[in-house]
Amino acid sequence: MNSEPGALLQIEAGLPSKEPLFIQKTKSIVGKSPTCEILLDNPFVSRSHFQIDYRNDEYFIADLGSRNGTKVNNEPLKPEEEFLLKDGDKISLSSGEIKLVFRYIGEGTLTVAPSTVRSSSPDSSSLVHVDTASKEVWIKGEKLTPPLAPKEFMVLALLEEHQGKVVDKDNIAITAWAERPDGDVGDHEIEQCIRRLRRRIEDNPRQPKIVVTRKGFGYMMPNLEK
Repeated sequence: MNSEPGALLQIEAGLPSKEPLFIQKTKSIVGKSPTCEILLDNPFVSRSHFQIDYRNDEYFIADLGSRNGTKVNNEPLKPEEEFLLKDGDKISLSSGEIKLVFRYIGEGTLTVAPSTVRSSSPDSSSLVHVDTASKEVWIKGEKLTPPLAPKEFMVLALLEEHQGKVVDKDNIAITAWAERPDGDVGDHEIEQCIRRLRRRIEDNPRQPKIVVTRKGFGYMMPNLEK
């Protein structure tokens, strides 16, 4: 399947960036989880808010049971109900807190270099590269093989997203243990996950440089270079 961008979402309101959000010719989950193909930085957005599915040269949108809802042309979508998108359709989230416009990429439509599409090749200056689209990780320019287990990957992606900032255990639990919506995740489970992750990515897991503990607060990935 062709994974080149075939459409995009123009941002009209509610997000800090106005850069277009490019949609690949696959199924794209949109939300604030670092594992989503398209990230939306807004507190009213659910972790997995809605999806856009590409089939037979058409794009279908469906709400994923989001807390604050998804509307197309001011009509609310029911959970898992698909709607065929047309060029110019207006998508709003959370009672209009976020406003987007669906656009095809092609003749007569907006075309922009896809700078916001996550690259599948690592940044040569970075010690760690996490690709949330392919679920691959590079350490010192070399792809990690075999890939990380899902929970370790989600934790690493979360830390990279907030690089240079401490991420507390509550946020780690919400991200990596999404199957437990009540947040019932023990500290020992998180610590074991961190230990497994360090064994895979650190030169010396006893003296970690990539996933660092901030005792009493949580974990962080410092700003790193090779």
